[in-house]
This record gives sequence, C-alpha cells and structure tokens, in this order.
Amino acid sequence: MTTNTRRLLTVKQAVDAGLYPNVGGLRYLLFNAKQNGLERAVRKIGRRTLIDEQAFFEWVDSQPKV
Repeated sequence: MTTNTRRLLTVKQAVDAGLYPNVGGLRYLLFNAKQNGLERAVRKIGRRTLIDEQAFFEWVDSQPKV
C-alpha cells in the first residue's frame, strides 16, 4: 500500500525548509502566482497561504533555464 502525503508549508516554513532564500521574494512570487503559473502549487485555507512542496519544485523545474 502506497501513501502519497503532501507536504503543505506556510511561507515561513517554506523559507526555513530552503524552498526559497527569503520571505519577501517568495511573497512576491505568490502575489504574482496567476501570471507566473505558481498558482498550481498554492492552496488557500481562509487567510492562510500554503505551498505544496512537490508542486513548487515541479514549477521550478518547468521554468526556462537562463
């Protein structure tokens, strides 16, 4: 039996876990999530914003390489 557990992180937890270097930069990405495609990794529960860790990394991998 396989269990797929999603790890949902708050903005602070995501920064502490190393998903992004700083809170301000991550909040900027979240603010523009509809334009940059990050909305598929974001879950809103009430006023709380949660980030799906696996979906975030999939989004990062889909970004053009510079």
